[in-house]
Parts: sequence; C-alpha cells; structure tokens
Amino acid sequence: MPDKIENLLAKSFAKEASAGEQALVNRWQKEHPEEYESYRKAYFADFFETKTFRRPFEGLAPKERKLSIRVLVKMAAVFAGLMVVGAALYFYSQSLNVRYVNTTAYVQHIVLPDGSEAYLDKQASLRYKKSFLGNFSRRVAMSGRVFFHIFRDTSHPFTVDAGILKVKVLGTRFTVNRMATKTQVVLTHGKVMVSSGRITPPVILQKTGDQVIIRNNGTKKENNVKASLYASWMNKKIYLNECTVKEVVDMLNDSYNLKVTIKNPEFLSEKLYGSAPSDDPKLIVEALSQILHTEIKSE
Repeated sequence: MPDKIENLLAKSFAKEASAGEQALVNRWQKEHPEEYESYRKAYFADFFETKTFRRPFEGLAPKERKLSIRVLVKMAAVFAGLMVVGAALYFYSQSLNVRYVNTTAYVQHIVLPDGSEAYLDKQASLRYKKSFLGNFSRRVAMSGRVFFHIFRDTSHPFTVDAGILKVKVLGTRFTVNRMATKTQVVLTHGKVMVSSGRITPPVILQKTGDQVIIRNNGTKKENNVKASLYASWMNKKIYLNECTVKEVVDMLNDSYNLKVTIKNPEFLSEKLYGSAPSDDPKLIVEALSQILHTEIKSE
C-alpha cells in the first residue's frame, strides 16, 4: 500500500484527518474493505494492555502511528501463523497414535502401514504409533483375540505387545489371544519367539499348531494343536469336521476362559462333524452334552 494511504489511515483513526483526507479514506475503504478492517483492528487492538500499559498508538504522532500500524499488522500475521502451525502440529501429533477397537459383531480386517494384516475378533483392540515423519516401527499393542499375517522384513522384526508377553516375528501367521487370566499364542505358519517376564527362557514356536499359554500367575503350557480348529474363529464359526471331542474340549479350555470336563474319558476319542458359532462357547458345550448324552461341566 502507498505510504500516503497508510498515513491517511493513521490520521483518520486518530480523528486528525481533514475533510478532504477523510473523503479519500472513505473511498479507499469502499474499494478495499478487508484491508481497511485489518488496519482498523490493528490500530485499536489492546495488545498486552495492563494497568501500566497504554494503547500502542496513544501519544504517538501520525508518522509514528503509520510505522506502528505496519508493526502490529506484522505481529498479527505472525500470531495467526503461529496459531495455524500450532493447531497443525497438535492434530498431526494426534495422528501418530493409531487405535482400532472392533465394536462390531464381525471380524475386522486391518492392513497395517507395512502391508501386514490383522484380523480383530469382536471387542479386540489394536494400537500402534508412527514416527513424526510417518514411519511405522512394526510394533503393535493389542488386547482380545487377533490373528496376524506379518509381512516379512528380515531387517525389521515385528513385535506384538500382549501385556504379560511379547511376540517377536520376521514374517508369519499366528493368533494372539489376550484374556483376563492368561494369554495364548498359536502358530499357523512360520516361526515366532514368545517372551515374558513370567517365564525363562523365551518359547520358540516353529511348527504349525505349536501353542503356548502363559497365565498371569506365571504357569505355562506348551503343546501342538490343530491349527485350523484354533483359527476357525475368524469365520465366526468353529468347524468340528474330523475333530475329536478331546480336541474341541482342549480348544474351549485354551481359547476361552472356561474349564470344561467330561466325566467319561471314553467319549474323548469320539469324532465330531459340523460347525458351531465361535462367539458362544457355552452353546458348544451344551451341544456336546446332547450329542454324547453325557454330563459335561463348564466353569
């Protein structure tokens, strides 16, 4: 803006402009309403005013006010810029923490930044962080039951934090089931290392169906199970085809907070067929009791 107009604005705001000068200001105001408003606000602003501070233009000559208007407009621009940058940084920092919670009745499929996949059972959660530049550290924390299919990257092992234990893997498929009193890891394919402050040394799972269960009290169970049975929950059904009663009972005890017992051991070798909903294990227990015509206890 020409210096003449700035000088006229300063005189107008100070009520020292002549009639002719005020007419020029009024005409310029109509042609540049937004700029005029910015200068007016800057002139009358009470920046940092306290009992001992005067208005920034009070007692200044028109030429000095002209200079002060420039300074205040720059201050306002810088202040607005800082607010924008601060807001952007705040919302960007919030985006660094990514969290999923499956509140649906279906298995939720998530593709992680490195191409790995996670399948969340209902009520399961998964969270991870990205760096300031958006890089993914290949570390996640979870609760509930989650099936992982990890993209292989030998230079950056993938780590799953499941509370009392951690699973370290290069590239494989496995289920981590974090429950109230225990955490279960079942290998579908590949190789993983399970470590915990409650057990020593770490447990290596390297055969399909290898399972480890670590209880909160520090007790541990290791065995090999039918991987397809333990992973069938992803289809919302447990497929019992060619499974023995013992395998199903063990799966219910391992994968749910249940303690199922059958009094007559002769039934344990019986084979089962069909399927059952995976989200209602007690219904499976009732069905087994009717099929076998025997009492089955479930705690």
